[in-house]
Amino acid sequence: MNPMTHDLSKLPTWAKERIRVLEMRVTEANARIAILFGATPTNTSWGDDPGRHPHYLPSNATIRFELGIGDDHIDVHIEREDLYINGQRRLAVYPEAANAVRISLKPI
Repeated sequence: MNPMTHDLSKLPTWAKERIRVLEMRVTEANARIAILFGATPTNTSWGDDPGRHPHYLPSNATIRFELGIGDDHIDVHIEREDLYINGQRRLAVYPEAANAVRISLKPI
């Protein structure tokens, strides 16, 4: 954040302290916004092309994929060095290639 450009020297001490605290809170809020809206690199990112233009989520965040059928969903997150996938119901895993799988929820 840019420091204030006004001369604060003539303000009372309590007013200078209040301005200092408010500037600190703005700086902290801006840092939190950067984390929440993807400006700070973490191990979890998303986007149209996350390899080239990532938007970051908090580290180890759980990502929920809503499947649009009732409240069916699949949650994904990183645990240690593994990708952990949890379904609303039983999961079906279909190998597609040596480096790709398709995952769906099995009917009850």
